[in-house]
Amino acid sequence: MTTNNSPIGRILVVDDEVELKNALVDALISQGYEAEGFSDPFAALKHLEAENYDLLLSDLMMADMDGIALLKSSLEIDPNLVTIIMTGQGTIQTAVDAMKLGAFDYVLKPFRMQAIQPVLTRAMATRRLRLDNLQLRETIAIHELSQTIALTLDPLTIIGKLADAALQQTEADEVSILLHVADGSEMYVAAVRGQNRERLLGERVPLQETISGWVIRERDPLILAGEISDERFQALWPHPEIRSSIVMPMQVGNKLVGTVNINAVRRSRPFTLGQMKALTILASTAAAALESASLYGQVRRAEADYRSIFENAGEGIFRTSVDGKFITANPAMAEILGYDSAAQLIAEVHDVRRDLYVDQESRAEWERRLNRGERVVGFEARYRRKDGSFIWLSESAHAVRDEEETVLYYEGIAEDISERKRIEGALKNSEARKRAILESALDCIVTMDSSGLVVDWNPAAERVFGYSRAEAIGAEMAGLVIPPKFRERHRQGLAHYLATGEGPVLGKHLELSAIRADGSEFPVEVAITRIDLDGPAFTSTRYQQT
Repeated sequence: MTTNNSPIGRILVVDDEVELKNALVDALISQGYEAEGFSDPFAALKHLEAENYDLLLSDLMMADMDGIALLKSSLEIDPNLVTIIMTGQGTIQTAVDAMKLGAFDYVLKPFRMQAIQPVLTRAMATRRLRLDNLQLRETIAIHELSQTIALTLDPLTIIGKLADAALQQTEADEVSILLHVADGSEMYVAAVRGQNRERLLGERVPLQETISGWVIRERDPLILAGEISDERFQALWPHPEIRSSIVMPMQVGNKLVGTVNINAVRRSRPFTLGQMKALTILASTAAAALESASLYGQVRRAEADYRSIFENAGEGIFRTSVDGKFITANPAMAEILGYDSAAQLIAEVHDVRRDLYVDQESRAEWERRLNRGERVVGFEARYRRKDGSFIWLSESAHAVRDEEETVLYYEGIAEDISERKRIEGALKNSEARKRAILESALDCIVTMDSSGLVVDWNPAAERVFGYSRAEAIGAEMAGLVIPPKFRERHRQGLAHYLATGEGPVLGKHLELSAIRADGSEFPVEVAITRIDLDGPAFTSTRYQQT
């Protein structure tokens, strides 16, 4: 007898002798077993399809179906069922034959409970061993899947291993794995197992009104038995032969990856909660692996994009250590500095400050600013190339630090600005020459913009007209040098030129009247020329007449 309310095990008794069957069931119950009896073998098999039992006690000789046929049929329903054959003295050989077909043992009828109890004890131990082996297979399958995940980040390999493990664990006849397409609008069949299932590979599955779509939306597993007749969804590919199905969501965190779908076609017993639990673990493990593979793929693509930019950028990209060695550099950086390759640049430059900087103090200032936490932008310095020639570079860089704010290295970009520097130098020289000419000219040189305001006023103009450069710049030229009676005509002429482009006074020598700061008028000879600054401007050279 058991010492608690849980039974020792569940036993199904099948014997067409009703009185013997009932007596045996009562005796088993009194010994602490949960037992049910059937005199009809066909009814017993039907019951076995719906219920789990540990042991089957079957009479060998029955009218409608003998014990050997019942043995074969029951093992097809539950391969782990432990069967004991009850037989008379004259049928011992037949009982031995039944053991060859999978029966655990046989007992001779009639028997007392004390005689069969040791057989039942051994049978229950065998049943537990078989279930332990089943759990061990589940553990091995999960372990193998985990090993696959540890050794590969290839999604196809992970999906294939998941399909194999699901098929093995659940003893299903068919497996399919559905994954989301890139935009999440539908799913596609990523893997299949089972007869004639390859045709489904790659098929698209809409999320609306399909079984997998319902599971994705509800985030709950679904167990189906028999032909599907449910208003919540419809079968995309009707399969009347399916006796039982599980659709399991593949979820990692709050993200849904897809579904695992298993079907039982040949087995009559529905999937168990234990098999569903194993499938849940497999689906979760694979979902995490697929998410890791997806993230790894994104990182790889980002690295490839970065590497492409790094290798093909027109600007130099570099990383240098705190002691001045190149850690990495792109081809453009090597080309700018006159080296054949980045590898040659890294190998031959041992100290950036000493080997490359013309003014080593520039590098020291660059490092000081970065070490203070500044981001250097547009820092200009003169460099020495491999052939000894000089170039100007503009650098933007920052310091990379560890968690303790210690500088690990510097990285940034560099642009060759030698041509810009040459142009700036030429422009500066041109401006100097122009200023020298203006300053030393004996004639008045005055420039006004399109608004009529003075933008240049040389020393000769200061002497002749009596206004300093500071007083003249920004003032209306008409108010400074044109007598009052001609000012309006001057303004109208400027407006007409700006509107039509017609300027009859341009490029000609004109004899006009001018006015000094003291109000005195005097005759001048004027030549007016258009120049283009930010807009049209006009330079006039005035020659004082005596």
